[in-house]
Amino acid sequence: MNKQQQMEALIEQYKQSGLSIKEFCTQKQIGYHTLQYWRYKEKRQNRQNQAGFLSIRTTARPSEGKALVSYPNGVAVSLDSFDPNQILQLLQLGNV
Repeated sequence: MNKQQQMEALIEQYKQSGLSIKEFCTQKQIGYHTLQYWRYKEKRQNRQNQAGFLSIRTTARPSEGKALVSYPNGVAVSLDSFDPNQILQLLQLGNV
């Protein structure tokens, strides 16, 4: 067992002991600052492991392209935004 594994096991013992850091260190005969250092190191590593991407939800919206609807009679309608429902309504007007 290497030093890091030993200290991780010791930190786990401390967490389960219910003792203060000072009491635990005295009982285990380890330096107060040594245990604090390894606790800090463990917290920092846990934070780094938690870093990552968050899930987000988006809602559908019309695309930002342009659309041109041309009717057989020569009339053309140009739209600045592309909304499929709007295009469908315009196309249906040509069948009336």
